[in-house]
Amino acid sequence: DTGVALIISFRREEYDDLENTSLPEFSDKFDYIIYNPAANPLTDITNGRCSALCNKISSLFFTPFPYTLFVDTDTRFCWDPTEIFEFMYRNPKDLYAALDTRDLVDLSDRPYHVNTGVLAFQRSSGAAQLLSRVLTVFIQGNQVSDQLYFQVAIRDGLKSDVPWSYGVLPHNFHYLRCLELENCMVKGPIVLFHGRIWSHMNTTFCAMVNAQLDKTRAVFVNSTTGLYYTTLAENNE
Repeated sequence: DTGVALIISFRREEYDDLENTSLPEFSDKFDYIIYNPAANPLTDITNGRCSALCNKISSLFFTPFPYTLFVDTDTRFCWDPTEIFEFMYRNPKDLYAALDTRDLVDLSDRPYHVNTGVLAFQRSSGAAQLLSRVLTVFIQGNQVSDQLYFQVAIRDGLKSDVPWSYGVLPHNFHYLRCLELENCMVKGPIVLFHGRIWSHMNTTFCAMVNAQLDKTRAVFVNSTTGLYYTTLAENNE
């Protein structure tokens, strides 16, 4: 069975006390509404530095699901995302994230360089320890984004014996543009796009990028003109 949850980065009592606040009008589309009881303690521990980024990570501890796909709100689905759970059953890891290819040329050089807008994880002690390590890095340091302190936590973990496992999401699942064409090629359905750069997509975009699933292809974006297009590789099998 699967379900959909909306995460709100407040404790329930705080949310109810805020003036002029109400659940989003689309909240009835969700099976669960999750509030974050860790928001206040973390704000106190970090002397107010635990912003939305910190609350985002701490909210993940309260998932009601044994397997969770977390996405930021600026995510566009183009295919059924539940296939990721079958992938996780076949390839068990505590947590999966997408390799952030947007400013990397040699992808093998930094396997910890992740994009945290989309995370797939188990409700396991290993995932809890990894997320705890991410929060510790944030509390001890002064990183400017959750991506940076996630990267530090994973980088340090890969260099030592840790009680958690980490894997990279398939590129066609969370599609990110690349500096090098060969790193952008995908075959099969592109499941989702995340990030503000895709915010101008029109209603035909998903149909266009997934029109030829048997072809190896890459998707490019011109952020100035808002034009999106697919280029097919010359040597398709």
